[in-house]
Amino acid sequence: MHSNRITHISNLSHLTALEVLWLSNNEIQWAEGLDNLPLKELSLAHNPISQLGEILNMKAIEFLNVAATNIGSFKVI
Repeated sequence: MHSNRITHISNLSHLTALEVLWLSNNEIQWAEGLDNLPLKELSLAHNPISQLGEILNMKAIEFLNVAATNIGSFKVI
């Protein structure tokens, strides 16, 4: 779903087997509803997202790409 001008992510809780989600090169400013998914890989690179929020609570995540975003600090990780 990369390069589709997506502005936000929500209501994905019914995708209970989703392990890989690539959302790079969109217009995502925030993401919610991902923390209960079994995602192992998530790419939000090249989006104007500025906070990780509930992404920090994701238990299964093994790969997270937030390159070229507006996230200014990783001190909370």
